[in-house]
Amino acid sequence: FPSVPNTTAVAQETDQNYGPFKSGLRNNLLVISAEVFAEPAGLKSLGRKHWPVLIHGREPSDGKPALPSPFADSFSPESNERAWEKGGA
Repeated sequence: FPSVPNTTAVAQETDQNYGPFKSGLRNNLLVISAEVFAEPAGLKSLGRKHWPVLIHGREPSDGKPALPSPFADSFSPESNERAWEKGGA
């Protein structure tokens, strides 16, 4: 059957970027979930409105701390080049 070839070897270099991305995302998730669950009233859940901050971080405002951008840190041109060098690309 003609099909798309296995691309695991092609994408192997970018796998190096996902470890730091997932760690940064988890750190932001811990901070944001603590903020949401500390609110005195309202719905206590995380939703789509939290995704941009989880992924792209935020500047400090309204007494909330700044959060780094896991996406920008993990998939910057410099991070990509380091991953490519490790993978031999």
